[in-house]
Amino acid sequence: MSIDFTILCTQSPERFLRKRTEWLKWNARRRSGSFGGMSLSWTDLEDTDPLPEPEWAERVVAVIRADGRLSDDTYDDFDSWTAALADATHGAVYSHPSGRFTHIWADADPKRTAARMRELLDAGDFAGLAAWIRELVAAQQRAVNAAGSQLHWIGEVAIPELERRVAAGDAASAPALVALHDVLGGRPDPGQIDALVLAAAALPELAGDTAVQRKAAALQERRLRAEAAAAPLPADLPALQRLLDDALGGDPAALARLDRFTGYELDDTAIRQKLVIELAKSGRELPISLSCRLIEHVYHVPELQSPAKRESFAAYGSLARQIAERLAEQERRTQENRRARTQDIAERTAEFDALYGRDRKRPRMPDDLLALIRRGQLTAALAAYRERFPALAAQAAQAIEDARAHFAPKTAPLG
Repeated sequence: MSIDFTILCTQSPERFLRKRTEWLKWNARRRSGSFGGMSLSWTDLEDTDPLPEPEWAERVVAVIRADGRLSDDTYDDFDSWTAALADATHGAVYSHPSGRFTHIWADADPKRTAARMRELLDAGDFAGLAAWIRELVAAQQRAVNAAGSQLHWIGEVAIPELERRVAAGDAASAPALVALHDVLGGRPDPGQIDALVLAAAALPELAGDTAVQRKAAALQERRLRAEAAAAPLPADLPALQRLLDDALGGDPAALARLDRFTGYELDDTAIRQKLVIELAKSGRELPISLSCRLIEHVYHVPELQSPAKRESFAAYGSLARQIAERLAEQERRTQENRRARTQDIAERTAEFDALYGRDRKRPRMPDDLLALIRRGQLTAALAAYRERFPALAAQAAQAIEDARAHFAPKTAPLG
């Protein structure tokens, strides 16, 4: 396949290109060569060349352009070679077929990463640290490189320092904390960085910090939902009444459990319906928004099938009345669906009678003959039928009449 690559170099590639490989051929004087079936050339940066970031325009000192064809034998080697070239020149590899950078160099040395981290932390430059973290996240999303390792190392160094500062009531580290949580936080199991966000959100100086407070609220909600998923659901009416009391009183944990009770992920729906019916019989009045959520899961109540029983049940209160109305509406829709199905069956039966005969022993009436019948050309249709099915000549007139009665009822019968 014919493909093109652009390798941006922020350091001279000359030394790297002198290293011979199985597939590489390079002429230093002409600044050109080949890698298997790929032609290589050393050029300057052009205005139309893709860049990972705009500032790369000032950093790129050379561009290696590659175009041609790769075989199954050379593709993986070429991919590894271009990545090594980008790493050696602190550059990037752009694939024109895919329209994206497949590799961008990032400093993978843990000592240099830790040193830069320490400089930023000692200077209290948390905005600079946050910007660095966001830059690495963007690099990780754009291409396969060492940015992920750097982020991991940053977390190892930064989290203990951020913990110390938050514990001392220092709110200045909030920008770095938010950026780091974007990378390391929000895992299924709450981690160290999640606890740090919650601690920071409790600082008076960060009470108005939207980013920190939003993250803390999301973590609290996730914790409550996890606890609600693990907590047992109400097993009887008193337990349900207590849950409603706590939820209506604003208890966040109870609200989370009530959300689960009224949600669609509950396995034991039979016990829920039973409890809702018992709650309705207790006469308890609920906010309309809550009662609507509760009755949404009531589908079939055998003891409330008759209108008289539903009317008697509705006297218990507003929740019972809503349930009775819901069951009546379901019954009405069920009857309408039954009538619609009956009508559809009757219409399909009549159509098949017209096409195949009531005993279904005739061949299907051909479409071209149906067209003649719809236009009222019954004599022509009869002649065509006898010609098409000579063995059924005696039944031809009845076949045409059956089709006319159904598909062209306003047409006069065959004379």
